[in-house]
Amino acid sequence: MKTFLNILFTLLLIIPFNLFGQTVNTTPVNLVGSSDPIPGPGGFILHPYTPSPLTGTYHGGVFYGGTKETWGYEISDLTIGDEYVLTVYYMYDVVQLTPMYDRVGNLSLQSGAPLDVTLIPYVPEPDWRTWYTMTVRFTAVATTDRIDIETDGTTDNSLWLFTDMAIDGSGECDDLVTTVSSDEICIGEEITLTATSVNGGTVTWDGGLVDGVPFEPLAPGTFTFSTTSDNADDCDFSVDITVHDLPAVTANADNTTICIGDNVTLTGGGADAYVWDLGVVDGVAFAPASTETYSVTGTDINGCVNTDDILVDVVDLPIIDAGVDVAVCDGEPVTLVGDGAGIGGTYVWDGGILDDDEFVPATTTVYTVIGTDANGCENTDDVTVTVNPLPIIDAGPNAAICIGESYTLAGTGFDISDVIVWDRGVINGIPFDPTTTETYTFTVTTAEGCTSSDNVTITVNPLPVVDFSADETVGCDPFTVQFTSATSDESLYSWSFGDGDAAVGASVLHTYNGVGLYDVKLTVTSTDGCVDSDIYNDYINVIPQPVAHFTFVPEDESEFNYSYIFHNESTDATNYSWSFGDGATLDGEEHPTHTYPQAANGNYHITLTATNDIGCVSTFEDRISIKKELIFFIPNAFTPDGDTYNETFKPIFTLGLDIYDYHMTIFNRWGEIVFESFDANKGWDGSYGSQGLVHDGSYVWIIEFGEVMSDKKHIERGTVTILQ
Repeated sequence: MKTFLNILFTLLLIIPFNLFGQTVNTTPVNLVGSSDPIPGPGGFILHPYTPSPLTGTYHGGVFYGGTKETWGYEISDLTIGDEYVLTVYYMYDVVQLTPMYDRVGNLSLQSGAPLDVTLIPYVPEPDWRTWYTMTVRFTAVATTDRIDIETDGTTDNSLWLFTDMAIDGSGECDDLVTTVSSDEICIGEEITLTATSVNGGTVTWDGGLVDGVPFEPLAPGTFTFSTTSDNADDCDFSVDITVHDLPAVTANADNTTICIGDNVTLTGGGADAYVWDLGVVDGVAFAPASTETYSVTGTDINGCVNTDDILVDVVDLPIIDAGVDVAVCDGEPVTLVGDGAGIGGTYVWDGGILDDDEFVPATTTVYTVIGTDANGCENTDDVTVTVNPLPIIDAGPNAAICIGESYTLAGTGFDISDVIVWDRGVINGIPFDPTTTETYTFTVTTAEGCTSSDNVTITVNPLPVVDFSADETVGCDPFTVQFTSATSDESLYSWSFGDGDAAVGASVLHTYNGVGLYDVKLTVTSTDGCVDSDIYNDYINVIPQPVAHFTFVPEDESEFNYSYIFHNESTDATNYSWSFGDGATLDGEEHPTHTYPQAANGNYHITLTATNDIGCVSTFEDRISIKKELIFFIPNAFTPDGDTYNETFKPIFTLGLDIYDYHMTIFNRWGEIVFESFDANKGWDGSYGSQGLVHDGSYVWIIEFGEVMSDKKHIERGTVTILQ
């Protein structure tokens, strides 16, 4: 029997195989005990401390420097092509001294089949004398093989390696031969389960079942029955058995008390299929001849069966009397009374009349009464009511006219011997003029004195109200106007705008393209078909749009022209507004004059806005370009002698200097700066700092400056002579 550690490791080996869906035979392949170690200088000893956790014994060999020892384990009952897992139990122990940590244990198969691990790992001191495990996998290439362990080392010191082996494979178990009488039954039915081992094992069912002996489940539900074999090569077997409850069958009738000759329909409930006795078909009406009890057998979808029954009581019909036949004139009342239904009985007549209630029959008719007794049984009888006809006349259809129109009433359906009469003084076939909506009555009396009347209604509809307005009546060409009727309903509104265009709708938008006065007409047709219209003469006034335009002088543009005269050439305008492009504006003046700044060059955009009396606007734009030149003079000598004349040296700028971009430097003959200025108004007075006036002679100057017309920079160089 395996030790606990061996069993635990075997279970761990099973888990990864099952993850791949394999069936693992947990019975280990036979293990053959190890051979004696191959002879070597160390010999073979048993470890005196801890036995193997697998078998209680162990085998081993010792590492010697330059010496190898080998021992092995025979493996049998392998299946070629199957994968196997070796569990290697190993422990290290010292023999003498302290060994160098250079020992290994080599693993190999005698068949040469490859192993996924070929070395037993070294365990350092102080963890010797403890059993460790490792797993090695291989695929069998023969039915028998041998796993060999070979020691290896490089020093004279000794270290023992002890081993033990377990193996597990992936062979499949053998299915039991089983018989299940049914995996679905109804409560009260029996089931039989049998199982046979092909390996000669003895099977045992759980739950106390006896193999091959029928048994009856005691409750509905789904139950799992399992069996096992005492032969390790057999697979376990289990089966799910569903036990269905019986259906709760009910026998039902649309009526359990009926009259003889009536139909009854019997239907089963609680199951899926039903069979009735006495020839009854489920859900099909039939007429029982007498009182009977009917039984139904119901079968559900699972084939389970149950029964129920129902009593149907059949009673006799009453004898009903509708009374004697009668004759009346059209319009005279008649009372019909039924008899024979007994105490608590009821009578229902066809044609909508009520028993023992006066009514006026329309034509000669046979009336049938249905009498129902206290049991609900019915019978019938007939009576004939003869009706003498009245004259059939027609006053004509109702009509609708518009006020002011004439109409003719002409009744029909009478003979020459009959009397013809209209109320309200109307004469049949003669036109008249209704002023209000009225109902007119046409009466005809026959020679037999029978009288008939008919009515006709003449509806007099009023004319529609025609009234409209425009949001604006005066505007510039093109002019868009919103026309709106004073009334807005489902009437038809038709517009004529006086320019050849038309539109429909209670509110319409129209654009006039052309100067002039326009008549506007609205025609309204009411939902009754009555029509009226109105026209507003010269209602819309479209005036010309103003056109802005101007010219200006002088047209010769130079730096000396800053004042311009603007000539307004606009048409159809009454008010003018000017913008001169330099920030200045002017309103109301027709031909203005404007002077532009003289400080710099510039491009000026002039805009004229022309407006007429009703606010229509037109604009016109043009541009004036004013160009200025750079003009300056630099003298070549000056006399700082105190006579107030020609005392300083500086350039004279007439036009174009950017006063914020100016720099003048004066140098002597040795290149020293004797004067410097950033102000164009400040000149050199001939002095050199605190040393007083310089000597007579020539001095070099450099002037750097910018111009206001552009971003251009200038550098001027020259000499100036001082004379004192």
